[in-house]
Amino acid sequence: MQVRELDLNTDKEGVLLGIKDFVSRMTFKDFLPTDETELDLRALELLSKDFVKTIVAVHDDKIVAGIGLAFVPCMWNEKVIQVDEIFWWSSPDAPRSAAHHVLKYATEMTG
Repeated sequence: MQVRELDLNTDKEGVLLGIKDFVSRMTFKDFLPTDETELDLRALELLSKDFVKTIVAVHDDKIVAGIGLAFVPCMWNEKVIQVDEIFWWSSPDAPRSAAHHVLKYATEMTG
């Protein structure tokens, strides 16, 4: 299993499948677009923002887990960057350690 930052040039299809799996298991999703094409567009737009970093676990050439983080200035002190979770997800098919490795990578990255 490899844990790394998402590359939208090569990982687009895999990350969209992961997002759809994540959304299918959400209990509250009234704020999300109901049209699949619109959801794909919004997700890719969000993940391509400069302030968003996405970490993925890849197993057998398939994205099986991930976390999306937003690195944004604190509204009370813009010199301080805060990190907010956008999502974290693990496929039912992921190795048991996938979520752990993704979260560990993200924690080390945000130091």
